[in-house]
Amino acid sequence: MDSGAYTAILAGDYPRRADDGTASIRDEVGDAARHYRRAFEESQDPLVSLIRDLGGTVAGARDWVTSRLAGNSGTDHGTNSGGNPE
Repeated sequence: MDSGAYTAILAGDYPRRADDGTASIRDEVGDAARHYRRAFEESQDPLVSLIRDLGGTVAGARDWVTSRLAGNSGTDHGTNSGGNPE
């Protein structure tokens, strides 16, 4: 989906730091990061979807390992009420 912003940039229609004394590189980097994060989250590309799914799986595994190492049993995954594997 093209909002027209990319076409405007290609045409040379964009703000220039030399024309704006209050321009902040930090703010611009933050804006760019937010834009790319939003584009990644909204992408319908199958490869991007796979990467998002893998990221969720890795985060879930990390949380599970962290809770086990911290001594929190959390939910019983694959154990019966006695703590033995089913």
